[in-house]
Amino acid sequence: MVQNPRSNLFPRMNKELKKALTAAWIELPAYAVLVGLYLWLAVRCLSSWLAQLFHEHKAIYAVVAVGLIVAQGLLLELMERGLLALGRGRDGK
Repeated sequence: MVQNPRSNLFPRMNKELKKALTAAWIELPAYAVLVGLYLWLAVRCLSSWLAQLFHEHKAIYAVVAVGLIVAQGLLLELMERGLLALGRGRDGK
């Protein structure tokens, strides 16, 4: 009986790919919920203050807006790293 030479060509890679895809399917909805929550809180808490700042002090608004963009990027990066660490589990692999 002749085996397909491709069937066992990359067994470890297939196992790692399956594990990575499983982790992604778990992390993606969790990440989406966290991003949605962050957006809802930021808009709800800051929208009136930012609108007032925009109309009264445009230069300060510009600095605050850039600071918020940087802070958002850092926060999302930390959330992503935390989710990836949870996805890897305690063994660190």
